[in-house]
Amino acid sequence: MKLSVIIPVFNAASTLEKCLKSVVDQHVDDMEIILVNDGSTDQECNILCEHLAESIPQIRYIQQAHAGLSRARNEGLDVATGSFITFVDADDYLEDNTYIPLLQLFEQDENTDIIEFSYIEKEGHRRLERKKILPNQAYTTFKDYWLQAYAYQHAYMCNKIFRKSLFNNIRFPIAKHFEDVATLPLLAKQSRKIRTTSLGLYHYCWNNKGITANASAADFSFLLTSYLKILQEVSNSAYYESVLNIQLDTYELGDRQLRLPLKPYYGTIKLCLLHILSLDKLCKLNLLYHKLMRALK
Repeated sequence: MKLSVIIPVFNAASTLEKCLKSVVDQHVDDMEIILVNDGSTDQECNILCEHLAESIPQIRYIQQAHAGLSRARNEGLDVATGSFITFVDADDYLEDNTYIPLLQLFEQDENTDIIEFSYIEKEGHRRLERKKILPNQAYTTFKDYWLQAYAYQHAYMCNKIFRKSLFNNIRFPIAKHFEDVATLPLLAKQSRKIRTTSLGLYHYCWNNKGITANASAADFSFLLTSYLKILQEVSNSAYYESVLNIQLDTYELGDRQLRLPLKPYYGTIKLCLLHILSLDKLCKLNLLYHKLMRALK
């Protein structure tokens, strides 16, 4: 049961050693670490990558011209030899003894194709940091996983282990941010069983220079597109309101296209306001509110 851990790196000299140490310290006997240097422009990072690749036997080191996170992950997938795949971002790290208990869950049930484990989100952010311990639950349909497990709230790749065969015909979209949300549903729809578990812990670390902190209107537009595709297939009130929030954020960042269809969901103040005011007026009200909040700071 070989595990391939894919770690893209771009100018991450300050965090890479901690990240890699947390992976090596998982003590998985049959594990390869695929370190993909995505054209780092920081010479310190390049030297560190080469040093770590030489000193850690499990590392397979790949260098590519800078093409973004998706291309780096795809490069890792193309050379991975494990039966199972997981991803780690170079500015994050794992809690000790995370991988072995998760791999044992795969051994207990050959129908399990994805295991999603617990995480700390935005670690280091004084207002947004939160710990999420997932329930021990199994889902056999995409609809149940997406809606009952609230998978859309944590549609990340890094707090999951995947059976590699799921990626036979799936790769990450190139030159897009929030690529996880576009890719995870494709993998989940192919899965026979998806398990969530309280075992293990992934530390998502807040990075003021990272993709999430600096997302543009185009990034949020792509995110909205990904969620709207799912909304056409599965939906409930909570998911619909989540997509509404992304529409509001996209509008606020400068993309004024209104794309969320009106659906008969009520039950919260925001959803009631949507029906009373219209999507256009709610977007404008949200924009005005946030402008006032920024002015008062």
